[in-house]
Amino acid sequence: MSNRTRREFDFPSGPAIDIFPITPSDAIPLAEVITRIVCTGDAGNICVQTAAGNQQTVPIGAGAAYDVAITQVFATGTTATGLVGLV
Repeated sequence: MSNRTRREFDFPSGPAIDIFPITPSDAIPLAEVITRIVCTGDAGNICVQTAAGNQQTVPIGAGAAYDVAITQVFATGTTATGLVGLV
């Protein structure tokens, strides 16, 4: 899994260098560690695995973003739509 941040789990204060859609999957982790997740669709829950190895389910509003290092977004437990990852 790739991690394009300047240092592991360093959250840059500037703009992201890339953005891509997230397809939640119970089997396949993200291709790289993301440092921000944004909900561009409908609000709901996101079930994620953090870079620390913890699985968490949290609500996310439409248009909301979380600054957290994430390695996987699970299909089970994720109801929000239009998720994108930023690195």
